[in-house]
Amino acid sequence: MTQATDSLQRPGTPPSPNVIALFDTSGSGVLSNYITFANGRIFLVTTHAPNAETNGPTVDQQHRRGRQTQDEVNGYVIDRLRQLVKQTQAEVPGLNVGITGEPVLDYDEMTQSKKDITLASIVSLVLCALIFIYGYNETGRPVKATICLGDRAGLHSGVYHAERRAFEHSYDHVVPMLIGLGIDFGVHLITRYEEELRHGKTAEAALTKAMVFTGQGIFTGALTTAGAFLAMYFTNFKGIQEMGIICGGGLLVCFIPMMTMLPAMLLRGQQNVIDHR
Repeated sequence: MTQATDSLQRPGTPPSPNVIALFDTSGSGVLSNYITFANGRIFLVTTHAPNAETNGPTVDQQHRRGRQTQDEVNGYVIDRLRQLVKQTQAEVPGLNVGITGEPVLDYDEMTQSKKDITLASIVSLVLCALIFIYGYNETGRPVKATICLGDRAGLHSGVYHAERRAFEHSYDHVVPMLIGLGIDFGVHLITRYEEELRHGKTAEAALTKAMVFTGQGIFTGALTTAGAFLAMYFTNFKGIQEMGIICGGGLLVCFIPMMTMLPAMLLRGQQNVIDHR
């Protein structure tokens, strides 16, 4: 009776009673309200992703796979909504459906930001390698240093994302900065190594002297720069605290392969044959 009375009082073509049942909020509480425009031709449905209070089935399914944040649940719901929109448009020709709202805009912004940061990280790594190659007029050692840096940058990113629940903010944009700072460790070590080679030392002796003497300066510089970033942890702004931990820890992660993996690579490869000749 309520639906019949509402259809008589509503201007324009009344909707089907099934539409009213579709937007009923007495069930899971996911859909909260809807309003119409243009004499019933436009429907605006207000909805939100299930959270800890509603405890919808989507949240239960997601928690079976592992603990996830509300942002991840929102992302799953938004992707699912877009799949349903495509299915509806294919089933009902001429129907124009779209989703918007603050969670949708935030999710799209984060997705686009991750794509841009990934591209920026790759470009910065390639540019650092090209500048290194051009400045030293060689390819072997700069490429080896870049490989070590790229491997550690990937490891640092993986560790960060594995522990992403400890950080509420995303600071993937620090990766290009870490690449620019971390490549310096390899530059200093390779420069001293080549200097000792020009003095007539063997590859092993030259690398040993570079590791012992220049390595101390590299180690001190890494700790100093990392300490400057880690000092940001003592601020009152949580975002700055997290950024300091990520940057300081990332520099130390980049330092380790430059003093372990890079020296081993410098003693191997065709580059040493060219040096002796």
